Amino acid sequence: MGIKYVSEYLILNIFFFYIIIRFMAIFFVDDREEKKIKMLILIFSYLINSICYLLLNNPIVNMITSIIAIFLISCLYKSSWLKRAIVTFMIYCICSISDIFVATIIGQYTLGERLGIVNNITSYFMIFIFEVVIEKYIQLKYDYFGSYSTVIIAAGVPISSLLIICVLVVNRIDNEAVIVIVSMGLIFVNMLVFKLYDILFSTYEQKYKNDVLEREINEYREQLVLIKKSQTKINALKHDFKHHILALTKLSSTRDYNGIIEYLNNIKTFIQDEKTYVDSGNNDIDSILNYFIQNAKNKNIEVLVNIKIGKEMKINFFDLNIILGNLMDNAIEGTLNAEKKIIMLSMELDRKVLYINIKNSYDQVVRIKDNNLMTRKSDKISHGIGLENIRFIVNKYSGQLDINYDENFFEVDILLYLNMNNE
Repeated sequence: MGIKYVSEYLILNIFFFYIIIRFMAIFFVDDREEKKIKMLILIFSYLINSICYLLLNNPIVNMITSIIAIFLISCLYKSSWLKRAIVTFMIYCICSISDIFVATIIGQYTLGERLGIVNNITSYFMIFIFEVVIEKYIQLKYDYFGSYSTVIIAAGVPISSLLIICVLVVNRIDNEAVIVIVSMGLIFVNMLVFKLYDILFSTYEQKYKNDVLEREINEYREQLVLIKKSQTKINALKHDFKHHILALTKLSSTRDYNGIIEYLNNIKTFIQDEKTYVDSGNNDIDSILNYFIQNAKNKNIEVLVNIKIGKEMKINFFDLNIILGNLMDNAIEGTLNAEKKIIMLSMELDRKVLYINIKNSYDQVVRIKDNNLMTRKSDKISHGIGLENIRFIVNKYSGQLDINYDENFFEVDILLYLNMNNE
C-alpha cells in the first residue's frame, strides 16, 4: 500500500462522506447552529474511518468504524436515538449491498474487507445512485416540485458516470491511473452538478413561495382597504346618527312607511361597499376570494359564490391560498374565451370535511396530453406547477380531486379531510 493508494482513498472517502451527509438530509432536519462543532465531528469521523481502514485492514474493524462514522454524522441532527440507529443501520446495509455486488463480480469478498480503489469507486457510485433515487422519491411524495422526470434525470447523472467506469474496466484499460483519474473527475462533476441542482431547486422553491406570499400580501391589502372604507362609512354614519333618528322619527310620525323603507335602504347602500363580494366570516377565505373576484369582474366575468363554513376552520392559510388561488386563476383563464363568462364557486364545511366545487364556462376546447390537462397560457411551466400543487395539497389532507367537463362547463371537485392533517 503506497502513497498513491492512500491519497486516492482519502480523496475517495470525501465522496463517501458527501453521500452519507446527503443521506442524512433525507431523514433529518439540519437545524443546529454550531457549525464549528459540526465540522469538527465530521473531520473526526473522517479521520477515524480513514485511519482504521488504511492501517488495520481488518474486516470487523472496518465494519465497526464505518457504522460509528455514520452514527456520529447522524448525531449532528436533532432526533431520537432510535431513529438515528435505524437510519445508520439502513445506510450501512445499502453500503454493504453495494460492496458485495461489486466484489461478487470480481471474486470472493468478506464483509468489511478492503476493496481495490476502482472497485471502491464503483461501489460508491452505486451507493450514490441509491441515495439519489430515495431522495427524489421522497421529494416526489412530499414536495411541491417533485416529478418522475426529476427522479430519472437526477439518477441519470451517477448512472451515466458508473457506466463510463464500467466501460473502462470491461475494456481492460492497461493503465489503472487513467481509470482513477477519470473516476475522480466524474466524482467531482457529480458533486458539482448536484450542488448546482440543489441551489437551483432552492432558488426556484423560494421564488414560488415569494410569489404566493406576494399574492397573500395583495389579498390582505385589498381586504384592509375594504375594512378601512367600511369603517370610514360607519364612523360617518355614527357622526350623523342624531340626524338620522330625527329624520326617521319625522317619517314615522306621518306614517310615511315607504319613506322609512327608502331612507333605510339609502343607509344600507351607504354602508355597503360594492367591492365586498364575499363576507363569510372567515377573513382568510374572504381576502382570497374578494381579490380574485375583483380580478374576474375587471374581465367582465360573472362570479356566483356560495360559502357555508365556520369562522375557525382549521386549515393552513398557505395551503388554502394555493388551492383557491390556482382554482380561481385557472377558472378565470378558462372563461376568457367563452361566449358567456361565468364562474360558480361553492364551499361547505361539514364535520371537518371541506367540500370545494368550482365551475366555469369555457370555449369547449380542452387539451389533453398523457392524461394531463394542458394550458393555453404562455407560462406553461407555472400552470403545470399550479395543478401539481393543488394535487399535492389535496393529498396532504388525504382528500380527493375530480375534474369533469361537458359542452357547457368545466368543473373541479375537491374534498379535504381537515382532521387528517397534522399541523
